[in-house]
Amino acid sequence: MVADQIPAENKVLIVQLGGLTPLIRQMQSTNVEVQCNAVGCITNLATHEENKAKIARSGALGPLTRLAKSKDMRVQRNATGALLNMTHSGAIPVLVQLLTSQDVDVQYYCTTALSNVAVDSNNRKKLSTNETRLVQSLVQLMDSPAPKVQCQAALALRNLASDEKYQLDIVKARGLPSLLRLLQSSYLPLILSAVACIRNISIHPQNESPIIDAGFLRPLVDLLGNTDNEEIQCHAISTLRNLAASSDRNKQLVLEAGAVQKCKQLVLSVPLTVQSEMTAAIAVLALSDDLKPHLLSLGVFDVLIPLTASDSIEVQGNSAAALGNLSSKVGDYSVFVQNWTAPHGGIHGYLKRFVLSGDSTFQHIAVWTLLQLLESGDKALLELIGKADDIVSVVQTIADRNLESDDEGSEDGENEVIGLSRRCLEHLAKGVLGRQYTSGVGVQAPGGMSYRLIALESQSSGEHTSCVRSIAPASEEDIGYGNAMMHLCTSTIPSTSRAHVDPVYNIQLRQKHFPNSPHPPSHATSMATIALPGDRLPSNPKTLPGPGTHTHHAALAASLAGPITTSASSVSIAHPTPRTSTTTNALPTVGATVLLRILRLTTRAATGAILTIAAPPEPAAPAPQALPCAEPFACTLRREDIRATEKDRVRVADAVRPGDIVRAEVISLGDQGGYYVSTARNELGVVLAGAEGGGALVPVSWCEMEDVETGVREARKGARRTTSALRMARSVRRVALRMAACVRRRDARAACCARLAAGWSCLGLAVLVFVALASRRGSCSAGAAYCDWLSFLVEADTISKDWQDKTRYMILQHAGLVQQRNTSRNWLLHKGASPQAFVCDFAADYAMADSRTKDNA
Repeated sequence: MVADQIPAENKVLIVQLGGLTPLIRQMQSTNVEVQCNAVGCITNLATHEENKAKIARSGALGPLTRLAKSKDMRVQRNATGALLNMTHSGAIPVLVQLLTSQDVDVQYYCTTALSNVAVDSNNRKKLSTNETRLVQSLVQLMDSPAPKVQCQAALALRNLASDEKYQLDIVKARGLPSLLRLLQSSYLPLILSAVACIRNISIHPQNESPIIDAGFLRPLVDLLGNTDNEEIQCHAISTLRNLAASSDRNKQLVLEAGAVQKCKQLVLSVPLTVQSEMTAAIAVLALSDDLKPHLLSLGVFDVLIPLTASDSIEVQGNSAAALGNLSSKVGDYSVFVQNWTAPHGGIHGYLKRFVLSGDSTFQHIAVWTLLQLLESGDKALLELIGKADDIVSVVQTIADRNLESDDEGSEDGENEVIGLSRRCLEHLAKGVLGRQYTSGVGVQAPGGMSYRLIALESQSSGEHTSCVRSIAPASEEDIGYGNAMMHLCTSTIPSTSRAHVDPVYNIQLRQKHFPNSPHPPSHATSMATIALPGDRLPSNPKTLPGPGTHTHHAALAASLAGPITTSASSVSIAHPTPRTSTTTNALPTVGATVLLRILRLTTRAATGAILTIAAPPEPAAPAPQALPCAEPFACTLRREDIRATEKDRVRVADAVRPGDIVRAEVISLGDQGGYYVSTARNELGVVLAGAEGGGALVPVSWCEMEDVETGVREARKGARRTTSALRMARSVRRVALRMAACVRRRDARAACCARLAAGWSCLGLAVLVFVALASRRGSCSAGAAYCDWLSFLVEADTISKDWQDKTRYMILQHAGLVQQRNTSRNWLLHKGASPQAFVCDFAADYAMADSRTKDNA
């Protein structure tokens, strides 16, 4: 009879009448049929919740555990079914209580059952809520005199340590000394259970230092030599990698414990799974700039280079990632020169294999490594790379690809490889190949890139009379290599007006590349007439204003910089292609400051997308222009990289949230998941964030931001503004007070024009006018808060146009002018108004709003 067909009251009645004792006796019979029937009865009885605790106390666990290993499939199935029924909610408290029994067999059976229970995540949640003494009891059982109990207790803790809470609880319950003792035993099952447990515990960042301080490093390194058990080796090296993940101090200690020397000694002879873990650990250690010279001196190239040709893709990738991390900021690149062709083909052979692989991930690692070597400046290394025509030709082929962002078949990884290849060619052109172009004004441009048109949009009170450009290749035969710089400039501007010409932003127009053509098209004859904002356009009384134009004093004028398009009935200006062209992409480098958007959070890290390269790594460079990325780059902000101090107390969710815009520094190529970034420095952190209630957040301290509307504070790792940003913010406040007075005098338009002439960006002026309005209304604190929030945008337009439009709209919305007719007509730039006209009309609307307010009063 099936269990569901047996009346529930009969199951309870059988147990109450003492039916368990004869059933347990029959389970110990040598007759398989008797065993099968007796276990089947126990299984049916255990389906009733009221019976589970009674069966656990009756002594049935021992026979059931033994019969679960029976050679007879029927007996085995019934016994495991009974144990499964037993380990549901009703019996768990009894199993935990029986852990304190003095009977070794009872201890063993209970720990085995609880170990099986802890495999399921839902069961672990129930145990953490209801069984608060479970961890302490299991830790005590690891000191039991019976090895089988010690082993099962460690395995139960291993399964529990799959959850973050238990990882911390085991350390708090002083389980590390017992695990260390088991780790150093001579009994193989004890070693395996202990090392598997410590591997899970080491996942939590807060446990890394306690594990190291408890003395685990040397025993773990010794276990790497346990060639009889592959699983022990994997657990040991994975634990060492986890311990080294969070800080350079831990990496140094792992290195001093002899982990790298042991890995180098064994890695070429161990199984592929162990090789994968060992190479991954070396890659993590290679992230520390201080350890790179030491790692190179240990001769890791002798094993890493051959492993890039391994049969395992994981081993190849990890080995190449380690080589890539070692190639950045080494200082002395003589080791790379010595290992250029040996062993096993050397660096040259590895790079060639990976760029020819066709796999975008492998190509990305190889080309990024090549770029680091080119940026090293080592003359001997540059000469070797310059002679490697087999690598350079493949990189040239990759750079010649043209992937469109809306192409469904294209991938972000391919676009990144193309961008890295083009940067490599730029370095090769400057320092190795010598293929350069010289423009008419003396600017040299390397080969392998598409033609570019750079136009400066300017605000001028004078009249631009003509525009000229010139271009000349370095030699006739070099034209086909493709990069020429076309300069748009003003040839005659009245001297009285030159002081008022200030660039607002750069626009790059990209034309198609002609890789196979020996002669590029003649740009001198094909270029259309170019207009700059404010220029008068040719027209007649019947001509209508088209896109990119506006009417000014009964005449057509240009709103955008670009070629003039004339039709029978209208005149228009073609909207320029944004700087974020799909044919190339600005790429982050180690040390660069970037702006990124947070996408996802875990307990150990935040995943994001790099949107803009705000500053290159060279500190001596002049004030750089931000480079928006055509395609976002995946990046990871690890928990240990969020702050420079108190790393073990940092919570990722208290530092960043999904949707936040964060200023960060690229610290490494990372792994196959993307770049590693850091916000440890004071000036790095969250710069734009939205509150849970929908409002905007502004920084109020190093760890909090405040909703300007509700005053509610939220935890964030805010970016402390740089000295230049502080000066800019103070300047904004000072000018805002003057602007407020200008608004009262109704000459705000003139004030805006004056600030534009002084070099302010349009977005900065939008902020300034908003602060002026806040001051006029008596909301100085709110105005100052918004000024602080947006001051980094005043320094440079480092956010994409979409964010700029949203910011402008936010300002208008909070100003209460979104519904006004004059403002709503002009607030979007792509609807025809130039940035200058937008800001000036914006200020004029404030003046009108102020006068209406006074009239109503």
